[in-house]
Amino acid sequence: MGFAQALKLVLELEGGAADNPGDPGGETVSGITRETFVQYCAEADGRGVGDFPALSATQVAGFYRWYWDQARVFDRESGASRPLLEMVPEPADEALFQWAVNSGWEIALRGLQAALLAAPDGIVGPLTLGALMRFNGRGAALAALILAAQMMHLGDTHDLEWPFFRGIVDRVERTEEAI
Repeated sequence: MGFAQALKLVLELEGGAADNPGDPGGETVSGITRETFVQYCAEADGRGVGDFPALSATQVAGFYRWYWDQARVFDRESGASRPLLEMVPEPADEALFQWAVNSGWEIALRGLQAALLAAPDGIVGPLTLGALMRFNGRGAALAALILAAQMMHLGDTHDLEWPFFRGIVDRVERTEEAI
């Protein structure tokens, strides 16, 4: 399943177009921020951002495939760089991906490390990968830890009065139910 299942989950969690002035992500379409879409266009798409916010389903899926691949690690077995999410067991890959979409890769990677009881430095190296490999065949357990880390991060960084607090709690609960 991997990417296809994670994409389905993200599209269920994200709405259409929104431009809430209080949202730290700014203008979004299906969870895609304008800023990140500009980066995608420059790196992968080769076109301008003229379609934003009227993105087609194909453009949304293409963007998310690119975003899935953004967290890369060195795989000693193959001797090459590969997407981290290919190494995260299902359904934990879905939990981590939805967090990266919601909060960015830097926060999600530190959260993964916290869930793995690895130093949350945002650098996925041999220690983090070693901790991750201990969860092979136990993706549901890792998914639960990732979602718990997401909730702890939310509680550590925002108070209950933050306008998006309840929405993120709902997102985590919906992710837990879906996976």
